[in-house]
Amino acid sequence: MPNRILPFPRGQTLYDGATSVDDTAKKIIGQCFEVPDTLHGSGSRVVLRAVQNDKGSAITPELKFYSFQSGSHDEWGTKVDGVCGTEGELGKPMDDYTRTTKLSSIVDHDVFFVVEEGNCRVLKTATTSFTAGMAVQTNVRGKALRAAAGDVVVGAAISSYTAAVTNMVIRVERGLSVLRYHG
Repeated sequence: MPNRILPFPRGQTLYDGATSVDDTAKKIIGQCFEVPDTLHGSGSRVVLRAVQNDKGSAITPELKFYSFQSGSHDEWGTKVDGVCGTEGELGKPMDDYTRTTKLSSIVDHDVFFVVEEGNCRVLKTATTSFTAGMAVQTNVRGKALRAAAGDVVVGAAISSYTAAVTNMVIRVERGLSVLRYHG
């Protein structure tokens, strides 16, 4: 069951841009927190996961999917090493509330939220259109791409979107699944 009290406000980071020197992050990374969806008017809840920037440098907040650290099995879902860079890579989108605050960067080792489950706005590939309910995977630049049979699915389109649209709202699925068929 996710926690209901955030360790820091949405749209901010744990250390608020300072380089961390304590062990506070170890206590919260990987934990999930449930909050109301205040951005998309859905009336539903959003589950956020606290993750640590482990890229080795600052991350620029974008409406993209972020790759979980490929280190040890125990670290999966706790650290990210940047934007997903491979089609179908395992990751979750950055909480779009972070982008609405115009946070310019997230320093190395700071902690921020990704969306584990719920509605989230993400960038999509320019040439892809989506229909409502269509499965979504990541592309080589961390954007939403239409999933096909056998692909790892991170969510589904909330509405229909034409190829001309640059971003879309998806329903992020808790965990990850493999698309068995393509409809």
